[in-house]
Amino acid sequence: MSVRIAQIAAVLADLAYPAAKWQVLAEADYYGANVEVRALLWALPSGSYDSFDTIRTALLGQPNTHSDSP
Repeated sequence: MSVRIAQIAAVLADLAYPAAKWQVLAEADYYGANVEVRALLWALPSGSYDSFDTIRTALLGQPNTHSDSP
């Protein structure tokens, strides 16, 4: 997940906080995020995020739906 977190950090680098989930998704769309990053962001709980750290915490609390092992 660390590579994905780095990708998501790059995608959301220009996002102004606090940001609602819809704003996070809109920023990812504007950036042109890939399908995997967009799917992870869609899985975020609804609400407001005060910083990228709160997004990262929410993402890391999600079950891993993408296996890194063969």
